[in-house]
Amino acid sequence: MNVLMDSDCLIKIVKSGLKELVCKNFKVTISSVVVEETVTHGKGYPDAELIEQNIRKGAIEVKSTVGNTKGEESVYLLYQKGRYSAICSDDKKFLRKLKLLEVPYITPAVFIAILLKKDKISKKVAAERLEKLKPYISDEEYSIVKMYIDAWRKQ
Repeated sequence: MNVLMDSDCLIKIVKSGLKELVCKNFKVTISSVVVEETVTHGKGYPDAELIEQNIRKGAIEVKSTVGNTKGEESVYLLYQKGRYSAICSDDKKFLRKLKLLEVPYITPAVFIAILLKKDKISKKVAAERLEKLKPYISDEEYSIVKMYIDAWRKQ
């Protein structure tokens, strides 16, 4: 699955310890604006260093964008130009726009459910990662993914 990710989602998957799993199991692309927001402006923070390492290793691909756009706008413009399965974000306003435009999207916690369903992580790891993600996501998203994990029975 080829996904585009905005800054909000990228930072949250780093903080939750999901970044390596997501980068290993999805083709992750970010815009040059997202690099500026997460790496350039984040210099000195561990999150920025981890993201920069993944970019250097090729685990995260960077696509250039033109114009003076914000992270979410740049991601949407790339989505329109490329062949991507979904946009990854946790920005409520941006998600409403994507829903209205019928653009598929993935939130940080949903990555956990997808990885569990694809048998890429165990139920235990899924629950641990969700707990690490909990401070950064809505109660509703947490509850839904927790119910999914709790009800999970390997098919």
